[in-house]
Amino acid sequence: MSARQPPFDKGPAARLFALLIEALHEESDALVANDAARIAAAAHRKQALLEALAPQAKALRAGLG
Repeated sequence: MSARQPPFDKGPAARLFALLIEALHEESDALVANDAARIAAAAHRKQALLEALAPQAKALRAGLG
């Protein structure tokens, strides 16, 4: 876990959001370093986390409507 990452203890969705933030930081660092392999790896991880979060986001939208 990154030093920028706050601890997560609010359930599975919070854990996924925390991991997503970490992946975004990794992607940002890779972009600054112009490291194509790290960019691709971070983008892949980010996509997987977004897909994992999609059901929770859909449920939240349904609950708000």
